[in-house]
Amino acid sequence: MLARVALFGLGMGIWTVIFNLYLLSLGFDAAFVARMVSMKWWAHGAFVLPAGILSDLYGRRKTFLYATVIATILNVLKLSSSDPQLLLLFNGTGGIAESFLIVAGGPMLMEHSREGERIYLFSFFTFFMMISSSVGSLLGGVLPGIGGALLALDRGNQGAFRFALALAVPLMALSFIPIYLIKEKWQRRKLSAWWKGIKSWSILGVMAASTGLTGLAIGFTFPFYNIFFASRFGASPTTIGIIFAAGSLLGALGTALAPAVEARLGKVNTITVARLISVPFLMGMVLVPMLAPAAIFYLGRRASMSLGFPVRALFRMEIVEEQERGTTSGLVHAMAEFPIGISAWMAGGMMARDDWLTPYSWAAALLLASAAIFFFYFRPLEKRTPSSSTHAPTA
Repeated sequence: MLARVALFGLGMGIWTVIFNLYLLSLGFDAAFVARMVSMKWWAHGAFVLPAGILSDLYGRRKTFLYATVIATILNVLKLSSSDPQLLLLFNGTGGIAESFLIVAGGPMLMEHSREGERIYLFSFFTFFMMISSSVGSLLGGVLPGIGGALLALDRGNQGAFRFALALAVPLMALSFIPIYLIKEKWQRRKLSAWWKGIKSWSILGVMAASTGLTGLAIGFTFPFYNIFFASRFGASPTTIGIIFAAGSLLGALGTALAPAVEARLGKVNTITVARLISVPFLMGMVLVPMLAPAAIFYLGRRASMSLGFPVRALFRMEIVEEQERGTTSGLVHAMAEFPIGISAWMAGGMMARDDWLTPYSWAAALLLASAAIFFFYFRPLEKRTPSSSTHAPTA
């Protein structure tokens, strides 16, 4: 799993820096980029719950393998056309495939580890993803220049961007191999047995509500950080790549510290504090008038949010029964990702008017509300629950 996430993160790091800029180089505006982002996240939100159910029924390994192949094909198709309708179609369909990759990761880590090592494994998983994304972001910053030199094009030309993106695709495709080598004995389950096995309805409902607010907050900001730095401060792809790479490195540091912080504060406090302290950094990004301090605030946000990632991922798997894990992962991601599509669509019109303060302010308010719901519901449960309980709400 760690080898898989390293390969996938490397390719995704390149893709994250370049793809929105590639769309702008094709002549599309920020509003169309927002529609592309929305289409992908709506597809995620619509299909992650079915994907989670299918992974509970048929196994994690099969889910990963089929989804990796389909996602790779869709990435190739996105680079083969400049027709807006086809791009929206390919991005949405690719989002469906990626929804299967997203929901299977946490359950697979949980089922291939022992209780005492899980917080470290989940932290290492996120750490490897961020380190590889950091390297990918650096590559995303320099590859358009290399492609432009090789193809005698300006580095902002669509051909130079396409060159960089084309190199990212095989890296993500190679993540198929480590999963293929994993041996998984899975007993196929019936749909009727799955339905009867769902018991954690109240926990899932509150988790979904808190996650939905976080998803709305993310959609206003996260998908457009590259456009934010390029449009607001005139940053070049190389500069954006360096900023993103540094953010991934600090994010990796945050995940590496997560086990120690969790041991001292507990899961609920760690997740809540990580969410709360990210808010001042988020607002600092949009309030400062220069690139350097905005980049510093961006780095602070990445580090603070990343502190809670592995703890939250483990928490979701601990509070439910084994037969609910894929469904839980799917439900939580659905409640995060469909709202991302909504707020990303809303943010498109604001960005087109060069209004950055409104979406960032909405994001900050939603994060505060999300943290409050999470803390006040789960903190009392954590106090009543022995830390050694496998299926208890400990975060």
